[in-house]
Amino acid sequence: MRGRTRTLRCRTVARLVQAYLDGELHDRRGVLIADHLDRCRDCGLDAQTWLWLKSTVAGLQTPDESEQLERLRAFVEDLTQA
Repeated sequence: MRGRTRTLRCRTVARLVQAYLDGELHDRRGVLIADHLDRCRDCGLDAQTWLWLKSTVAGLQTPDESEQLERLRAFVEDLTQA
């Protein structure tokens, strides 16, 4: 099979795409997955969706707890002074 490039099936890519997108595959599988995502429209769209979801979730911010604590302290102080 010399000269033939190995390809992955969609099922295999679906199982490994999260690890690939997280940068966890530094071996030949990462190269094969990247090649598959470039050639397979369905898998490529799935990967783009996962990337969008990851960036959206990463952009969600939790409230700054120190700000909440300050507001709570000020509220308690106002109550005790009244």
